[in-house]
Amino acid sequence: MRIVGRERLVEAEAQHPGSGLGKALDSWVRVVEGARWRHLMEIKTAWSGVDNVPPHVVFDLKGNRFRLTSIVHYATQTVLVLRVQSHKAYSRKGL
Repeated sequence: MRIVGRERLVEAEAQHPGSGLGKALDSWVRVVEGARWRHLMEIKTAWSGVDNVPPHVVFDLKGNRFRLTSIVHYATQTVLVLRVQSHKAYSRKGL
């Protein structure tokens, strides 16, 4: 899979220094870049903390302390990162 919107990962890490988010994002990037997902169940096999909130796919990071909201385009093998936010902010603002 190809990741679009990588700058949002960098921004999120900068907004949460010392949180360990950077390591969690590095792990997420490795999993995504090594994947060739064709449907949601394949994502769930690779990353257990994932929710389908159409049209979004939301990944839990760092023990569900953070959420990465994305759109996955299976046909083009692309993951568009929309935002990375704390779970608290996600719950307050939603998608």
